[in-house]
Amino acid sequence: MAPQPPLGLRRRGGRIVLRADSGAVANVGAALGALLLRVNLPLALLVTLYSNPFTIVPLYLLAYQIGRQLTGDDSGFMLPPEFSATAVAAWAQAMQEWMLEVAEPLAVGLVALASSLAVLGYMLTRTAWRLYLINAWRHRKPGSENSR
Repeated sequence: MAPQPPLGLRRRGGRIVLRADSGAVANVGAALGALLLRVNLPLALLVTLYSNPFTIVPLYLLAYQIGRQLTGDDSGFMLPPEFSATAVAAWAQAMQEWMLEVAEPLAVGLVALASSLAVLGYMLTRTAWRLYLINAWRHRKPGSENSR
């Protein structure tokens, strides 16, 4: 089977459906937002890469730990219930209870992590741009139009 592009129209049964993976949708959304707001397009596309399978798990674990500290939860890391094919209803109930238990620290941690990373990214970008401008100013050619 040939690899399929992330965005595209597919015929399924008698219907035509739009197939899109979250990465492609995030890239399109970031690109449109960057163009609309007249901000850095390459940077907007770059920051969508955090949501890949290799980075999302560590970020969620970090957010959960941050949320536990902020909410005062000292219960430790809770493993999800083990799946049992013979007792699916009991497993589903245990899974629901587990999800409700981790929901508050995870939600608080995600907001805190996203906010702190946004502020950090903003400050790093401003600092890098300032250093670039200082370097460009120092290396300008004497007598050029830009050096008044």
